[in-house]
Amino acid sequence: MRRSLSTLLSALSLYVGAQPTPRSLLWSVTAPMGESSYLYGTFHGRDARVFQFQDSVMVAFAACDIVAGELEVSGTRRLDNAVMNAMLLPNGSSLDRLYNKRDFQRVIGGLKQRLGPLAPMCTKLRPFYTVAMLSETELSGDSAIVLDAWFQQRAQNMGKKVVGLETITEQLAAVERVPLRDQARLLFDVITRDAEENGMQAAMNAYTARDLDALMSLVERDGLPEHADKALLDVRNSRMADRMAQHMVGGHRVFAAVGAAHLPGDNGLIAGLRARGFVVRPIAPVLSPVKVDPVSAWDHPKHNAVLPPSTVLKRGVHIRNDTLGYAVDMPAPPTKQVEQEDDTLRICTWTATSADGQLLMRVTTFEGSSIERTDARTRIERSRDTMNSAGMTASSLTRIDGAQAFVAPGDPVLGDHSRSITVATPARTHVFTVTNGSGRAKNLVDQVLRSIRILEGRSEK
Repeated sequence: MRRSLSTLLSALSLYVGAQPTPRSLLWSVTAPMGESSYLYGTFHGRDARVFQFQDSVMVAFAACDIVAGELEVSGTRRLDNAVMNAMLLPNGSSLDRLYNKRDFQRVIGGLKQRLGPLAPMCTKLRPFYTVAMLSETELSGDSAIVLDAWFQQRAQNMGKKVVGLETITEQLAAVERVPLRDQARLLFDVITRDAEENGMQAAMNAYTARDLDALMSLVERDGLPEHADKALLDVRNSRMADRMAQHMVGGHRVFAAVGAAHLPGDNGLIAGLRARGFVVRPIAPVLSPVKVDPVSAWDHPKHNAVLPPSTVLKRGVHIRNDTLGYAVDMPAPPTKQVEQEDDTLRICTWTATSADGQLLMRVTTFEGSSIERTDARTRIERSRDTMNSAGMTASSLTRIDGAQAFVAPGDPVLGDHSRSITVATPARTHVFTVTNGSGRAKNLVDQVLRSIRILEGRSEK
């Protein structure tokens, strides 16, 4: 039931107007002369699509020492009885008293059809929470936990501090401020809308496209009254902005994962944090790799500064990237993908796949002011410790072409057929990953990794 509350607050907090907002779920939040924290818009659901985010999200997540959600999930488990009591209709009230007889029959019939044996329980609940249960039936339950809880569980496994930007009491109070008649009208609308008009699925489509404006426009037509919007969004957004700012005091870096509908708008978290003196910028990774033609594009002067022409090998190409400071053998000319690019961090990935699809080679480079300003050995040690704490066993420290490095499984399931080497130089961190199909020798993985050359600070003949 607690999951239903989160789902509902996410769905209903979408019922507001929208201002033009860049297409991004991930935003950097930077204090004057301070480090960047991050704000990430979630969808409170267990559908597999909400877990398919870009690598830049996990890079930002790993860079922060505090992870914040709307609620600190584990801390609410002690309050199950109190939460359940708060979700019930007031004494002496029942669902049938909120409708005329005809409308009540339509509502109870719809509940029996969609919730089965759970329907009778809904006659004692505030309609708000029944809407939450119905919302979950419209989406897949691929995960055992919702995305917000997943972030917090992962943070705990990595030894990060986990906090809530609200208390469960504050969330419940926000629902109580919405009149029961308004809640009942919302439930009626959900029950009686056209079966083909699946609002949650449409909202999910907008969410996965990172289009906050489309998401808001989609649900705006079913809007709650203004006083309900204020209770569910404005007051809560102001409170969460204050508390996120408080957690950033003292140089702490916060990864705040909250419902996406809390981000946009004049009273959203983005505007609220800006009003509190923070610089808030969207981080919008490219969804599809930018194709690079191996002849015409590489011969163009603009591209020569990024990736010069390759040397053709017997089984692939030798790539030399002077700008990013590495060289490596790849099975084919690679495609480029900019995962993130802002004032503090640039993440650039080059990917190549062999003609038979068996060999995959990827090089991801991280650079920018948010990369730890320490020596390369310290940085690589911390990267290795982070990977170990996440359950992906990394080897002892080593050196690759003179640079600090460690080796880890690129895909633990494939073992030696998938390997990654993380290399730290004074200015950047590179991750070289090779995945080989089971039909080919695993020593080919080692052969590719042995071809790595670190060019930073020197020239290669």
